[in-house]
Amino acid sequence: MNTIIFILASAMPLIIVSLGALYSEYAGRMVFFLDGLITMSAFICYAVAVKTGSFALGIILCMIIPAVFVFTVSFIIEKFKFNSFIASLSQNIFLLSLVTAFSAVIFKTRGVLTSESLNFSQNVFRFCSVLSGIIIVTLSYFFLHRTKKGLYLRITGSDSEVLESAKVKPSHYRILSWVLASLTGSVTGVLLLLRLSSFVPNISSGIGWTSLAIVFLGKKDDVKVILMALVFSVAQYLANNIQNIECLKNVPSALLLALPYLICLLMLALIPHRKYMNRK
Repeated sequence: MNTIIFILASAMPLIIVSLGALYSEYAGRMVFFLDGLITMSAFICYAVAVKTGSFALGIILCMIIPAVFVFTVSFIIEKFKFNSFIASLSQNIFLLSLVTAFSAVIFKTRGVLTSESLNFSQNVFRFCSVLSGIIIVTLSYFFLHRTKKGLYLRITGSDSEVLESAKVKPSHYRILSWVLASLTGSVTGVLLLLRLSSFVPNISSGIGWTSLAIVFLGKKDDVKVILMALVFSVAQYLANNIQNIECLKNVPSALLLALPYLICLLMLALIPHRKYMNRK
């Protein structure tokens, strides 16, 4: 039972951010800024919590500030018809650069940040991770499948003409998709901060990029995306613990750490490819 809870808790950050990537896929946009946004959100939460002594305020601001930034960029893209692909990549680089700059200015270091005021047990992380994951997955399913706005979002990328004929602006849902992705990225950043009880420059560890592969493997279906994220997390658990098996203890650790990504690549190769993203 402890192993199952551990795997679920470890999987929830990936599930949450993968749902954010899925929203953007529905809207016909790639969301390449998730890694940078996760890192920025974790830094904001850490910095505010340490400087003010309020972790709750840190959570609130790390949700609001990135969301406002992403909304502003997305609005400008729609207003002036900029290339969203380039803008998304640029945001990722910009956010990572901001974290480095602010860390050097505020804490006088670009390295690992620790504080005695932020010291969470793994039980706290597991509880918060599983609980937030359940809440977000439930809300996401209800929004996507039980509301009119969720339906509009799901067809924004593939059938925007339908929305236009109904006098609904697809641009509003493209903006919404990035804001929702930002919120899921911020939640993920907080959970990773809880898990480590510290801030490290590479706290996202590529989870934003992994989420894009998870969306592809899940074929733009939210239930399948969740299942693929669980498969990846199980593979990651095995990679971290497989050396405990006697016959495998001499396997190079670098190969074991790459196991989840090798499985992901194998699944990408074996799953039949079909076009499911229609973008202009």
